[in-house]
Amino acid sequence: MAQALRLFAAYDVTAEIAVLDTGMHPPHLLKEFRESQAAKIAAGGTPQHHPSLVAELWADADRWRKLSDPSTMQIFTTIAAVEAVIREMEIYYVLREPRELGLFRWTLDAKETGAPTNAEDLWKKLVCPFLQGLFLQEPVAGLEGGDYSHYERSYRSKSTELPDYLRPHLKQGYDPNTDSITNLRKLMLGDLAFESSEAHAGLQVADIIGSAMTRAVNRSLGIKGWERLGRLLINRTGSPVRFLALGPGIEGRQQRELPLRPPVSAVISRLLQSAKSRFPHGS
Repeated sequence: MAQALRLFAAYDVTAEIAVLDTGMHPPHLLKEFRESQAAKIAAGGTPQHHPSLVAELWADADRWRKLSDPSTMQIFTTIAAVEAVIREMEIYYVLREPRELGLFRWTLDAKETGAPTNAEDLWKKLVCPFLQGLFLQEPVAGLEGGDYSHYERSYRSKSTELPDYLRPHLKQGYDPNTDSITNLRKLMLGDLAFESSEAHAGLQVADIIGSAMTRAVNRSLGIKGWERLGRLLINRTGSPVRFLALGPGIEGRQQRELPLRPPVSAVISRLLQSAKSRFPHGS
């Protein structure tokens, strides 16, 4: 483990990690959470919409209710990690290599060979609406004077293309007419694939990083085995790792109001000591 993390750091791998404590999510809580999400999905179909769309939303809501507990937790931790990549990597690469922002390529670990599972299909279908809700309330911060030309050409659209029904959901005081907007469909679905980790080096790297983080917080791996993980993370206020909780009113958002406690706080403190700066040296 330690040797792999050392190698990743040498090649400047940057990781975004989202963590959810399964012990804090008993079956009854996850069932209530799925029900609340399913109700919101079904409510998206109103009498003003085409009957076929309403029927599709009701079918999706029913599929959502049938998700397993592990799939429910994985869907939201994955979306949280994706959100972090979009928010953090824009600034990270605009200061280092702006051309990297011209292509976002997403590869997810497929659970089965052949057709996607119900959870994978729902994730692909709903990741954009979920992210859209998060970004409307908290727009991605940009860096004034940064070279976003590559990102603009690939993923930005004119603000006039923002549908009217989304405007009431914008963060108070934010005016989309002063800027362009990100086309999430292009960003997320333009290059998205589910592949087996057995044949994909990038997924194997992600598995090792995820395992190192998990074993660090559950104390099944000594500090020498995971301490180099910090060199792959971005140093930011609070924690370089996102900690999540699912429940009413949370819906996958980071639990900012809950302080980290031992042994997790000790792990995060150690990781922060070697985490990389968001800004390159000399900036």
